[in-house]
Amino acid sequence: IPQYARHYSQTYVSGDEGKTWQSSNILDLGGTGHHEGAIEGTLEQLKDGRVWLLLRTSLDRFWEAFSTDDGLRWTVFQPSSIEAGTSPGMLKRLKSGRLVLFWNRPQPEGQILPRRPGGQAYSHEVWAQRGELSMAFSNDDGKTWTKPVMIAREPKKSLAYPRIYERKPGELWVTTMQEGVRRLVREADFVK
Repeated sequence: IPQYARHYSQTYVSGDEGKTWQSSNILDLGGTGHHEGAIEGTLEQLKDGRVWLLLRTSLDRFWEAFSTDDGLRWTVFQPSSIEAGTSPGMLKRLKSGRLVLFWNRPQPEGQILPRRPGGQAYSHEVWAQRGELSMAFSNDDGKTWTKPVMIAREPKKSLAYPRIYERKPGELWVTTMQEGVRRLVREADFVK
């Protein structure tokens, strides 16, 4: 029934180079309606061997899940500390060992969007907050992050669905699927 529809996420794991696959448990945070739930994740392996998954939601932040068996079972599923608009991010481990995250934050820099009672943004406002693409780095596997830096801004456009390619150590080529952002970012310009 469409009015009760929502998204959930599930991963698939192969131990034989794609010949066979096993499905993980379902990550379902509930919700009803257009783009509610948890969808369009980005993941990276942490230094302790766990896999960290950040999922897009309409709840003003990424939700996170952790797996100790390469994504077959997700044993923790909770709100993350990373505020985000309702669009996916891209998490990547760099050759330096740092993590970098590119994403759309829930509020335009220097502005406050209207909130519903309880603090959550109106869905049309969060949905529209894709005009700024931000970036942050972490030296401690996502426990703390550098202050977010906006690397692209076009308020009436959708700078969403980022992709990252580290051509050589510290040289990041950043693109977006929507609106075609093309940026060269040098890690050394932002972290010591």
